[in-house]
Amino acid sequence: MEESTARVPVPGSSRPRVVIIPPDAPMVKEWRIRVQKVFLPRPGVVNLEALPEMDVLFTTIEAYDGMNHDTLMYSKIGRVLRLIHALPLESLPHDDDFHFRERALALIEKWVAGQGEMLASVHHVPVPAEATLQVAPADSEPVTPATSEPELALQGAMASLVLSD
Repeated sequence: MEESTARVPVPGSSRPRVVIIPPDAPMVKEWRIRVQKVFLPRPGVVNLEALPEMDVLFTTIEAYDGMNHDTLMYSKIGRVLRLIHALPLESLPHDDDFHFRERALALIEKWVAGQGEMLASVHHVPVPAEATLQVAPADSEPVTPATSEPELALQGAMASLVLSD
């Protein structure tokens, strides 16, 4: 299977971005659609019968090592996982059994770190191994901006992940 291209809208821009669609990106998009249908249904009620199946799917997604920037942009799986993480506890029954919210955040953090490494390699900036995504509570003090090159590369990766969905 060979790569193809697609036009993906870019927030804040009038022109879409042309991205290369890796061969496995449609598979990741299918995962996103399945997860979205269960956790973010139109009526707003999570399908409890599908939770064990979603547990298996989350395990598959967690084991997948082929995630890259173009796949994230094409599939928009990051956006859905951020929404799952943001769901109120009462709207996700059995989350104490399956830990979907925690797992969604862990995947986002993993991909953000991967994006930082990818961008750093493009810009020849080393990313320290301890670089991680830190989510501050909404009522916390503002964080001072990073000034070192690795921190700036990681911030750029985080911004591109957020904006690319």
